[in-house]
Amino acid sequence: LGMVLQIRLREVLREDMGGVYGVRSWISLWREPIMRREATISFGCDPANVEKLHDAALGVLRTIQKEGIGPTYLAKVTEQLKRARETDAKENWWWGSQIREAYWFGEDITAVTDLEGVLARVTSDNVKASAKRFFNEKHLVYGVLRPATAAATATPAPTP
Repeated sequence: LGMVLQIRLREVLREDMGGVYGVRSWISLWREPIMRREATISFGCDPANVEKLHDAALGVLRTIQKEGIGPTYLAKVTEQLKRARETDAKENWWWGSQIREAYWFGEDITAVTDLEGVLARVTSDNVKASAKRFFNEKHLVYGVLRPATAAATATPAPTP
């Protein structure tokens, strides 16, 4: 889901609308101390375009929740996962992390490092289900950072 969002948001917000230089999306999962999940979408834009781009980003999410994704995106995500695994598997930090997680949570290390198993779960239905699970608009936090006005940033004169 995170990879699909990154691709689709870049296509829509940057390439189609020309509203952002870049857009970031990421998903975090924690298993301790309690199970929780978080998804974030972030982009910089002209303050006049905030609402339009916000609505477009929500539109991307809603479409994925309703329709899933097409084979082109499944192929892109599959290729990204393969490339990432190819480079990660050469690094000690990756192996250390996989071994620690498997040990800590009592999982089979071969299942955790099974790339084919991961790739088999990259389906439109799974992406759609994840989008429904991760993005509940009742729990949406929407923040906008706006540039300070000249009056707000001016240093007040000292009082005599």
